[in-house]
Amino acid sequence: MTQKELNSWFNSLDSFVIAEIFPGLYEEVMESADPTVNINTFVKEAKSDWKGMTKEQKEEYYHLVEG
Repeated sequence: MTQKELNSWFNSLDSFVIAEIFPGLYEEVMESADPTVNINTFVKEAKSDWKGMTKEQKEEYYHLVEG
C-alpha cells in the first residue's frame, strides 16, 4: 500500500478501532482529570502519532486490523 492509501484507511476508522490500535494512548488520554478531555482529544492525539510513523509501522497496524 502507498502512504496515501494507509493514511486514507486510518482516517476512515472509527474511534473504537483506533482505541484498539492505540490502547495505551487511549487509557492515558481518557483517564485524564482534565474535564475538557474527551474521545475527540484521543483521536487527535492518535492521528498525530500516526503521522509520525514510518510506512512500515503503518502497514503493521493495517495488517493487524485487517487480518
